[in-house]
Amino acid sequence: MADTPKDEINVIREDLNKLRQDVSDLTHTLKDIAADRADGVRKQAKAGVADARERLRQQANQAGQQGREYYDAFEKQVGERPLSSILVSFGIGFALAKLFEMGGRR
Repeated sequence: MADTPKDEINVIREDLNKLRQDVSDLTHTLKDIAADRADGVRKQAKAGVADARERLRQQANQAGQQGREYYDAFEKQVGERPLSSILVSFGIGFALAKLFEMGGRR
């Protein structure tokens, strides 16, 4: 049974249409995969930012608490020994004044 050229052209045309449809389906599938991966990356980035924000908040709270503890200890120390605190403050101020004075003479 011999195929006519017209029959062969129709077969080729059908094959091309099938190939065109397969390429279109593959393109849609690849777009869907890329969108899914982008969503996954976006979700991971949001989770990472949320975790970093929470750690930063905890560290800021801890630093604030330590600062309050140091201030309370300093205030207690000054309250227990006011004269010593005044003398130490005067000595530190005097020493800094001399250092700045020496630095200006260069």
